[in-house]
Amino acid sequence: MNPFSTTYTTDKTDATLVSEVLLGNKASLNNLIQKHQPFIYNIAWKMIGDPSQAEDLTQEALIKIISNLSSFKGESAFRTWAYRIVWNHFLNEKKKSNSMF
Repeated sequence: MNPFSTTYTTDKTDATLVSEVLLGNKASLNNLIQKHQPFIYNIAWKMIGDPSQAEDLTQEALIKIISNLSSFKGESAFRTWAYRIVWNHFLNEKKKSNSMF
């Protein structure tokens, strides 16, 4: 069961949300996170297989996504870009400690 799964919709595109976030709109940041958090958790859960560790990975990946949001150029879908961040974070964590995953 996805602990972050909720019914959530927004009529704004990811590109619009990202632009608004970069201009300082906190509501758009919240919308962007809520829109993609279930997707990110599902990736983490599939990678790790443990719900608790997947929650931690999700939170860590979201921090990286938010921190690097200004580097999103819109050359791919936001989810594709976010997926790469989650995947790279997972690989880096796995390299640090094989016993963690």
